[in-house]
Amino acid sequence: MIKTDPSIGKPKEERLTQTDSHRRLLQKAFLSFQLFQCDMIDQAIFHEALSYDRQKRRQTNESFVVILLFCL
Repeated sequence: MIKTDPSIGKPKEERLTQTDSHRRLLQKAFLSFQLFQCDMIDQAIFHEALSYDRQKRRQTNESFVVILLFCL
């Protein structure tokens, strides 16, 4: 089956409009993808910060226990 360009035979204005609508759809898809990437990066940064905070808190607690043991 041979596919033909649907814009063949249409006035130039309609072809431009169709091209513009395709361009807009691609731009929307690209922006959605960028927002998705930003969201994933934000989540990764949040989880990294959370694990760093937990690690620092654990080190602080361990230091406190060591100091407490030396005082006893």
